[in-house]
Amino acid sequence: MEEKWKDIEGYEGYYQISNYGNVKSLDRIIHRADGKVSHLKSKIKKQTYNSDGYLTVKLSKNGIDVRIATHILVAKAFVQGYFDKAEINHIDCNRTNNCADNLEWVTHYDNIAYSIKCGNHISVYADYSGSNNPNYGNHKLKELYANNKDLAKVKQGRVGQQNGRAIPIKMILKNGEEIKFSYIGECSKYIIKNSLTDNKNIKTLNDVIGKCLKNNTTYKNISFSRL
Repeated sequence: MEEKWKDIEGYEGYYQISNYGNVKSLDRIIHRADGKVSHLKSKIKKQTYNSDGYLTVKLSKNGIDVRIATHILVAKAFVQGYFDKAEINHIDCNRTNNCADNLEWVTHYDNIAYSIKCGNHISVYADYSGSNNPNYGNHKLKELYANNKDLAKVKQGRVGQQNGRAIPIKMILKNGEEIKFSYIGECSKYIIKNSLTDNKNIKTLNDVIGKCLKNNTTYKNISFSRL
């Protein structure tokens, strides 16, 4: 199969994806805020694994970095058959093989069933619900704060991911793009900055996202899940 390249949607002139699952940045001129001009040469982007074993790549545009699963980019560019709420399945059960001919659009049910059949789904290994969770009944942090009131005030007074109570989450856009955040407030800022909502109040948006996570609902065609 000959390697073919296509522009990544939303990053035309910046990055391209190939049917082999490679990502490259394109030659371009950068005009910096200090007046200097830089020439960026085209190169193949390094990919890293996420917690689920999928390859991801970082894309940057207008000062905003986004990490996207490579198989999503390949499927959107080269795989036919997309339908509403479709998910991407790796036919050979290898999550690192992102060649276009190894990907297909399937329903969520079929995707889970196929993952179980391949032995990749967590349900194959163990049930970690309730008391089976290794952290069940763990009160170490609670006891630490109870015995050190000053530490509790300092730690819980910090904002965002610094306060020890941050919830890492993943935002899934309507087009299937997934973006990870260290805490809910970071996600709210991204949504506001990219005009994905008319709501400009971060606290209100934090509450909305929190309810979406709790009730498994969507907001503005955006869904959320804990990491």
